[in-house]
Amino acid sequence: MTRVGLVKRLKAYIDPIDMVFGLLPGVTGYAAFVSWASLIVRGIRGEEAKEDWRTFVSSVAFISARALVSGTQVREAVALRSAAVEMRELTREAAEEAQRREQRAAEQQERLTRLTKWLVGLAAVTLIAAIVTLAVSIVALAS
Repeated sequence: MTRVGLVKRLKAYIDPIDMVFGLLPGVTGYAAFVSWASLIVRGIRGEEAKEDWRTFVSSVAFISARALVSGTQVREAVALRSAAVEMRELTREAAEEAQRREQRAAEQQERLTRLTKWLVGLAAVTLIAAIVTLAVSIVALAS
């Protein structure tokens, strides 16, 4: 695999956000660990051990990177909580709307049932009227 192919594949699979929030804290943590490790080893050996600019810079970089990641995680948690609250509210509103639709459907069904009963009565009256008219016609023809 050529170097150009590797770079294209890395760009395709690695997001810059992942680099900032994943690799940057790791690298700064490793730099802080290495700079403090040599200082700790010298202190254990009994040699003169004093912080220098590398320990301070690496510590500040690591603390800053962790603060950035922690702040992002806090914002993410707050956004997730607000999304959950909003989802709960939407679910409640949807349940209320479904209940109202169900109630309207029940009322409409009740109206349709009453209308059907009235139509059955009207059909019975019409049938009786037709039978009476037929009977009167038969009686009139017979006489």
